[in-house]
Amino acid sequence: MFVPASVGIITQVHVLEAHSLALAASVVVSTILAMTVTAIVFRWATLRATPGHKNER
Repeated sequence: MFVPASVGIITQVHVLEAHSLALAASVVVSTILAMTVTAIVFRWATLRATPGHKNER
């Protein structure tokens, strides 16, 4: 357990409560964005690794 981070969260809980909607929205949006970018890069890498692939779409 990392005590300093836990203490910081406990002492600043009022800030987390005040901004909970923004924090939740940013977590959801960043997760979706990260998953989308990962899928695009994976698809690009898979197509590039396919034998006979040309640099076209």
